[in-house]
Parts: sequence; C-alpha cells; structure tokens
Amino acid sequence: MLRRCIKVLSGDSGLKHSDTAVKQASVEFTGQLTARLWADALIAEQTAGEVTALLGAAEAAAGAIEGSRTLRSVVSIAMLKHLSAS
Repeated sequence: MLRRCIKVLSGDSGLKHSDTAVKQASVEFTGQLTARLWADALIAEQTAGEVTALLGAAEAAAGAIEGSRTLRSVVSIAMLKHLSAS
C-alpha cells in the first residue's frame, strides 16, 4: 500500500503534475506521512521490550497451565500479572 501511495505521489498525479498546488499538496502529504511513519517506528521500538516481556510471560504461563485453558486465558493471566507488577 505504501509503495502504491509513493508511486502515485511521484507520478503525473503528484509531483509531476502541471499544477503547482497539486505538487505542493503532494510534498506536504509525503512529509506528513513520513513524520507519522517515523513516530510510529519510534513508538514500536520503545514498546518492543514490553511486548517481549509479555510474550515471555505468556509462554511461561502456558507451560505452567493445564492444557484445558485457552490461549486467550493464558494471555489474559500473563497481562494481568504484568500490569499488576508495574
């Protein structure tokens, strides 16, 4: 989807358009998109440790819990333990 967006913005409907206003809008949109993607990437890096901890807790809980419980209950229990420890 991102490739298609970039392709359209860099084509005749965007940066190569004859109207200067369309070119400017394409540049502004590309800047906003880039800023948002960069911010999301930073958030993902910051929360990666928390996600890894939750997955580790879920795996540990899954090993200790009987086979009759569902994955949903295992993850719920692990999340509650993690949140109560924070």
